[in-house]
Amino acid sequence: TKYKEGTVIAVNRAWRVFGGQNGRGAATGIGANYLTDCHRGAGQTPDDEATTIAGGIRAVLAGDSDTYVREYECTGKDGPRWFVLRAARFAGAGPARVVVQHQEVTVQRAAEADARFRGRLLEEGVDSTASVTPSAARASASAGPGCSTRLPGR
Repeated sequence: TKYKEGTVIAVNRAWRVFGGQNGRGAATGIGANYLTDCHRGAGQTPDDEATTIAGGIRAVLAGDSDTYVREYECTGKDGPRWFVLRAARFAGAGPARVVVQHQEVTVQRAAEADARFRGRLLEEGVDSTASVTPSAARASASAGPGCSTRLPGR
């Protein structure tokens, strides 16, 4: 079987759970075209982030780059969440394949925002031990494991 560029050939449990919880289900499962899905998302995030991500993954598939890493925001039903996407060529015989991993970093982003907020308070001479935190600090500590999917090349 000749795989189409961007066709998802394997996903892990975390990816299936995330897709199901966010109404994506089969749209990002085995047989779906991940790169087409990225283009459908274009325009929903700042600076067409989804198109940029698809281009980075295509560069890895084409062999122009060994890896691609990008942090991005994903707004879901529970509000904004942050992820780091890592794409790397999968060694092996046959067509080029890429492993794509999404690691949730929402809790880390919230901690960074809180640290910046408290730093500003210190600069202004305000007691930073008060329980005032930016809304981003509300991020759930239940960040799950990273999600992965593998894509074949052309």
